[in-house]
Amino acid sequence: MDDRQTATVLAALRYWQREGLNSSGHEIDAIATNDGEFAAMDAEEIDTLCEEINCGIETDKSF
Repeated sequence: MDDRQTATVLAALRYWQREGLNSSGHEIDAIATNDGEFAAMDAEEIDTLCEEINCGIETDKSF
């Protein structure tokens, strides 16, 4: 991803983190859970992911 794409992804993740992760019935839930295949990330997991993206590092992806 280039810097602009990275900034957009980070902004979307932070928005989702701030506004809440449970928007029941919304199509974003289906995307975030791959149609219910797994649980959506919680606020702490989103924070970790944002840090990874922002720093360009890889850590444990077992969430």
